[in-house]
Amino acid sequence: MGLNKKIVYANTFMKQAVLLLIVLGLLTGACQRDRTIAASKNIRACGVKDPANKLPWLRQKISDIKQGKDSAITTITLVTVNNQDYFNIYMSYMSCIGCLTYRCDGSQVDQSKLTNAERMEITRKLGTPAERVIIYDGTQAR
Repeated sequence: MGLNKKIVYANTFMKQAVLLLIVLGLLTGACQRDRTIAASKNIRACGVKDPANKLPWLRQKISDIKQGKDSAITTITLVTVNNQDYFNIYMSYMSCIGCLTYRCDGSQVDQSKLTNAERMEITRKLGTPAERVIIYDGTQAR
């Protein structure tokens, strides 16, 4: 085999190896799933089972989101920090994770009133699939 053929073969092999690594990376990332419970009735938060339907303010938020223009880019996520449940509403065009966060009573969390550790823990859990539960995912409708 001539030198040129060896170089062409090496380039082809490298391209295939890089492509394989990219595909494996995507598959690995896809396997790290959120703790999404298919039937929202199985989710327990704020002292109730099925908070999406049992908490009137959350039920109304979901209804408003479904009727709005941002439904297909909105996700509502539940995380628990220091034994307190938080619901985060995120629209994919927002640059801030945790900005629209609510407590069990429907009041919006004032980020400036949280400790730095609480803010960091909420943000960390919102970004960690194994630590969050998706309550509503309009992106699945796309």
